[in-house]
Amino acid sequence: MDGEEFEILKFRIFKNSALASSPNERGCIETKTLERNHANLTYVGRVLRRTYLDELPQFINILKGDMSLVGPRPTNICNSQKLLERGNYSKYIIKSGLTGYFQAAKAKKFKHSEEELDKSYIEFCQKNSAFGIVLNDIKVILKTFKPWFKAEGI
Repeated sequence: MDGEEFEILKFRIFKNSALASSPNERGCIETKTLERNHANLTYVGRVLRRTYLDELPQFINILKGDMSLVGPRPTNICNSQKLLERGNYSKYIIKSGLTGYFQAAKAKKFKHSEEELDKSYIEFCQKNSAFGIVLNDIKVILKTFKPWFKAEGI
């Protein structure tokens, strides 16, 4: 299942006008670009995004087996293709997660790129026992709570 496509569940946080005007040349919507301008978000979307509650529906993805609790964050098809073109297979090696090293590091204000942290997590998983991975995942989940409680979303 690693690297396979699946439909990620999220609350819709963007205004219709923002979604209609944003498809790129490949026909994909770059949500990270839309998130930078708070005018693109609905009022409820701003609250959901800041508190990370827009991720809540992904627990259904976890229960279905599409995702795990900890791992590299999933990406859309267009971003996935760009990563592959650059030789980055991090989104294909292990199952995507609800949180990961990058999300847990938000409290440290992004000292490393998401790509670097995804690779670090994958390397950790490749070099450690299942028990070590579970302990590490618990640590990552606990670290994720700090930015969540502080509402340090976008």
